[in-house]
Amino acid sequence: MKAKFPHIVNTGTISSLNYKIIVSSILFKFNNIFITVSKFQKYGNTFTFVTVLKSLSCGQFKKKQSTSTKTKKLSLLTLNKLLNKFIIFLVYNENKNIHIIFKNQSNYKKTLLLLFIKFHLLKGINICTIAHILNYPYNGCRLKKRKFK
Repeated sequence: MKAKFPHIVNTGTISSLNYKIIVSSILFKFNNIFITVSKFQKYGNTFTFVTVLKSLSCGQFKKKQSTSTKTKKLSLLTLNKLLNKFIIFLVYNENKNIHIIFKNQSNYKKTLLLLFIKFHLLKGINICTIAHILNYPYNGCRLKKRKFK
């Protein structure tokens, strides 16, 4: 007996374990935010880096003024512009399933998450995972240095 749909074979399982994921890492610095969107490929149990798709920072949206007055790069307006560029890149390249990694600690993290949720509802971008990486310095197993008199 022939099947009605010969091109569909074993619909319940994934035929290959090799697939690509899109990871966007957001690095918070003192006066700037860097966003990199990169592609990874999974081979078996390991992920390998393929390429950087897009790299953005708030420094691209800084207004050029005289050198005597120092302007702060990071503001809510530049954060909105940065996120708009990021969302437009994801929508036009049809990268709708993304994984987000936040690096370092910042007060703008909550604002950025709220803006992501608003765009998530409007544009249909699926945020798979959100991860936070914080670097805490520690002394390890060494004893503290002391001066003996």
